[in-house]
Amino acid sequence: MGKLVEREIGPMGVVAAMMVGLGSMIGGSVFATMGPAVQSAGAAAPLAFIWGVVPACFTACAYLRLTLRYPGEGGTEAFFNRAFGGGYLSASLNLLLVVCYASVASLYAGVFGVYLAGLLRCHELWAEKLASCLGVLFVAWMNLTPRGWALRLGDRLNAGKLVVMGIFVVAALCSPLWRWENFEPRHWGGLSPVLVTGLTIFMSYQGFELIAAIRQPIRRPERTLPWAFAFSLFVVTLYYSLMAFCTLGHVDYASVNAESGYLVAAVAERFMGVAGGLLLSVGALVASCSAMNSDVRFVSTIPGDMAQHREMPRYFSPRASRESRAGVLFLCGLMVVFVLLVRTDELSALSSLGFLVIYALVNAVSLRLCPRRRRDWLISGAGAMLCLCSVGVLVWQLAAQPRATVLIAVTVCMLLLPFVWQALYRLGRRGAQR
Repeated sequence: MGKLVEREIGPMGVVAAMMVGLGSMIGGSVFATMGPAVQSAGAAAPLAFIWGVVPACFTACAYLRLTLRYPGEGGTEAFFNRAFGGGYLSASLNLLLVVCYASVASLYAGVFGVYLAGLLRCHELWAEKLASCLGVLFVAWMNLTPRGWALRLGDRLNAGKLVVMGIFVVAALCSPLWRWENFEPRHWGGLSPVLVTGLTIFMSYQGFELIAAIRQPIRRPERTLPWAFAFSLFVVTLYYSLMAFCTLGHVDYASVNAESGYLVAAVAERFMGVAGGLLLSVGALVASCSAMNSDVRFVSTIPGDMAQHREMPRYFSPRASRESRAGVLFLCGLMVVFVLLVRTDELSALSSLGFLVIYALVNAVSLRLCPRRRRDWLISGAGAMLCLCSVGVLVWQLAAQPRATVLIAVTVCMLLLPFVWQALYRLGRRGAQR
């Protein structure tokens, strides 16, 4: 994955390294998580976003220690290989990493489908699923075309989403229709809803780990990397809290349940008119495409890397530098499966659960590979325990949903099938060698 997180200029400084994380974290997730956050936490939604970053902060410390000890090795995939020796366990964990990224990318596809169906005035579930699949096909097409064109389009999508979100924040804060009564104590959720909501929307902070995947030389890494991790998480937390604050200033609590899937656009229409709602809907489409494209572009190289180590079939091996067509198709196929089986409002908790498992393992890996001082035991040990406890809370949350049987089945398959696949693949390979 880290092969694509690099620059063509000299050693990277704090700002350049920070932008790697911010570019992945700031995107379509805010359109997916804002509705459920306001629905559950009410006026305390900004606090839910602040709580959601806590497990990420602990895990960022683990990534920092690993990156300083093994600079330029390629991030999570390389750390798993080094910790577990490149055998069955590391291969299964790397495949689990791909599946978890696919679950996050499918959430962005769900956002694309909800907003595209809304623009077409068709809010039926089948229309949203169809539109989501079209979004996946568009991103697959982007990544199967020549790289230069796709990279330029990705950069334009990144710039477009930031412009739209900036317009929303400025217009919301300057609007004379601001409603301070929306922040009255009667609208605040209790402590339990705020904590659970923060974990449900945790996937909004997925992406900071790409700083560890940078292979370009970093200027004074012992100074640059701590600031890059800290600044990226601080800026994105401030951004999400500000977006939640602006949304709450104009929200109509009576209609939150009905508008949960497209709450940001519905709120924008109240103080910016129909043009504002249209602008934010287009912004959601651009942001979700940008986020999907980033995940597919980075993660589609992992199956190729695994194939070179005989951990995946040969057709995943890239024939030319940075060519990962089979990886793109594999990842987009997983995305379609998630989109068809799980609803958009359920994908947030499911994808958060997957990455909390990954981050718990990263905290454990940092203790295995790095010098273990008392402070490191406290930070990484607490991070691993917090992630695992959060996984338990999200399993309980999924079990309380109306479609609990389907969601638990998908969760079990997401976590276990990579291990089953690796076992079957290795048995088949040994049989073929006899």
